[in-house]
Amino acid sequence: YAAGMRVSELVNLTIDSIHFDTGFINILGKGNKERMVPLPKNILDLLRMYLDVVIEKLIPKNANPAAVRYVFPTVYKKEVKPVSRQLLWILLNKIIKKTGITKKISPHSLRHSLATHLLKNGANIRSLQLLLGHEQLTTVQIYTHLENKQVREIYDKKHPRV
Repeated sequence: YAAGMRVSELVNLTIDSIHFDTGFINILGKGNKERMVPLPKNILDLLRMYLDVVIEKLIPKNANPAAVRYVFPTVYKKEVKPVSRQLLWILLNKIIKKTGITKKISPHSLRHSLATHLLKNGANIRSLQLLLGHEQLTTVQIYTHLENKQVREIYDKKHPRV
């Protein structure tokens, strides 16, 4: 949610793409296009703790620790690989079930929620385009399903003749 990443981007995220010093991550998106996305400090802190404490517990002792380059690794036939999109989906559903949320949530709906929340809080559509890695501005417009009341408030506040 915090980075607005696609599932394929998340599962292939590498440890060296996280820049704790600047607070940005490099995301390799569709068509091998790279973009830099800021992360909130609390998310960076959680990532640091996860990388320092948790990740080593996910890899068996006989696996080569130098091979661990993915943020979310798994081991298949003694080789460290990124977790699959399907496994990520299963894990997300388990987490959602534990929270008691009954609404159907997908990884893409989290991306959609971020876009909606950013727009509602004043982000411009061009910034959103860069953040989400959309090539066309028109693609980002699907996230602009603002309620009529909100559109009216913005119109009334910004229109020069009102």
